[in-house]
Amino acid sequence: MRSKFSRLCFTLAATVGFTAGLLVAPMPVFAEQRGPDSYLDTRADAAPTPQLQWTGCQDSFLCGTAKVPLDYDHPRGTKIDLSLIKLPASDPKRRIGTLFMSFGGPGLFGTDIFKGGAKLPGFLSDELRSRFDLVSWDQRGVSRKTPVR
Repeated sequence: MRSKFSRLCFTLAATVGFTAGLLVAPMPVFAEQRGPDSYLDTRADAAPTPQLQWTGCQDSFLCGTAKVPLDYDHPRGTKIDLSLIKLPASDPKRRIGTLFMSFGGPGLFGTDIFKGGAKLPGFLSDELRSRFDLVSWDQRGVSRKTPVR
C-alpha cells in the first residue's frame, strides 16, 4: 500500500510541476519602459563633434588632433587637443568601418602603444586589419597637445 501511495504522490508532484512549467514558460517578459539609458552621457551630445584632418606621420599611419571640451559640463567652453593616430584598412575595397581602440591610460600615450604594436604579428588579426580603419588616441592629460597642468 505504501508503494502505491508513494507512486501517487510522485506522479501528482510531477504533474503539478510540469503543468506549472507550462503555465509560466509562454509568458512574455517585458522590460519596464523608462527614460533614456542611464549609461549614456548626454553631456557628450551637447558638444560639437570634432572635425578631423589626417596627415601622414610615420610608415602608413595617419595622425590628427581632436578639439574636445575640457569640461563636458560646459561643452562650448574651453577646448583641449587630443592626439590621434589612424592605421587605414589594409584592403580598402573590403573596408567596412572604423574601430576606435583605447590603449594607454593614466600616464601612458595610447598613440605610442598603438603605433608600436599595431603591425606586430598576432597583435591584430589580418581580417581585422583588412576590414577596418583602426584609430587610437592619447588619453586626456597625457596628450602631447594639452598635458595636465
